[in-house]
Amino acid sequence: SRFGMHITLAYPEGYDLDPQVIEWTKTNCGAHGTEFQIVHDPCSGYEGAHVVYSRHWMSPRAYVDGEFQKQKEVEMALKYPQWICDEEKMALTTDAIFTHPMPVDRGHEVTDAVASGPRSVIYNVAENRLHVQKALMALTMGNL
Repeated sequence: SRFGMHITLAYPEGYDLDPQVIEWTKTNCGAHGTEFQIVHDPCSGYEGAHVVYSRHWMSPRAYVDGEFQKQKEVEMALKYPQWICDEEKMALTTDAIFTHPMPVDRGHEVTDAVASGPRSVIYNVAENRLHVQKALMALTMGNL
């Protein structure tokens, strides 16, 4: 949103993002005259997309008293198999690239056909992140 892109945020109900993040996104889109929308069905967010950034969601109740409720989160996520990023959904896009911050949960977040397909840039993103992490380590450990 900070770079003037139209943003569609798609997720199952109950996986709401921090309201402050939503407000920042709305503000950024407003400043650029771009659109921001939230959808709660597994297909409409793909329609006309140029980039699909996929990742698992965590519910706002993922942490209770500072403790991660992993089993509850896994059980909740397994209720939404229709949210997997697959070839049918990617066909709704405008020949979009697929990206993910890694590690990717193949078979749950995305199918192998998409993650390893010709429009996937997940390994390029992971490689770039590695170099950024190394640079941050050098800066913080090098007293610069």
